[in-house]
Amino acid sequence: MREFKLTVKTLQAAGLEVLLDVAPNHTCEGNHQGPMLSWKGLDNCASYWLQDADRSKYRDFTGCGNSLNLGNPWALKLVLDSLRHWVTEFHVDGFRFELATTLARAGNGDFSAASPFLQAIHQDPVLSRVKLIAEPWDLGAEGYRLGQYPPLFAEWNDRYRDSIRHFWKGDLWQAVGGRHRHGAPARRPDLRQRRALHLAVALGRGAQAHAGPDGARVRDTWHRNATRLRRELAIAREEQLRLRRVIDDERLEHRRQLKKLKKG
Repeated sequence: MREFKLTVKTLQAAGLEVLLDVAPNHTCEGNHQGPMLSWKGLDNCASYWLQDADRSKYRDFTGCGNSLNLGNPWALKLVLDSLRHWVTEFHVDGFRFELATTLARAGNGDFSAASPFLQAIHQDPVLSRVKLIAEPWDLGAEGYRLGQYPPLFAEWNDRYRDSIRHFWKGDLWQAVGGRHRHGAPARRPDLRQRRALHLAVALGRGAQAHAGPDGARVRDTWHRNATRLRRELAIAREEQLRLRRVIDDERLEHRRQLKKLKKG
């Protein structure tokens, strides 16, 4: 404990924040064949999401055999007390919640932005003041919920992440096929053109993820980014032509100077 506290204090003194990656969405008890270590023996039916057809088996939203039901006030209290302890005792700056959709399931097991967990976080005087990042999906039905978490939560945007990864790797040109609209192989764009393409796609995907159900807003944002892309490509082509003219002029002048020197 002392070592971890010292680590957090040292990192913060250097201007670095400490966020913990936490997964309070399942336990080590596994599925129906797993050991009985805690919640299975205390209150199995209320603590876990169980299958409707066979209440002896678990609904596995996490891929770990079971899924903790935070609609149970005692399970919710366990998670909140644990998170609060990390903040008040160890002074961490926030949390990234693994498979956060499982934590936000309520009622019949559907995602809800007004779930007990999300409401409790919002009202908590300690946890509402730290950084909160949701991984907005899980393995259950309708588990992908990017752009649907309430205020206070930032979100792990996989679409933006993948676009930025393509940008740095330079492989988006292959991903889109590297062809003109009529099917003929296209000439590979230069670095500036590729970066303009990556930037437009990244911005478009990021806007799409946060636009929610408003399809018109998504389309308008994408069209603006596409227009920006066309402008960037036009500027890049003009710059490329200008540089070629400069280089050609310099070569011509260099040849003239050589002829003068030979004559002299």
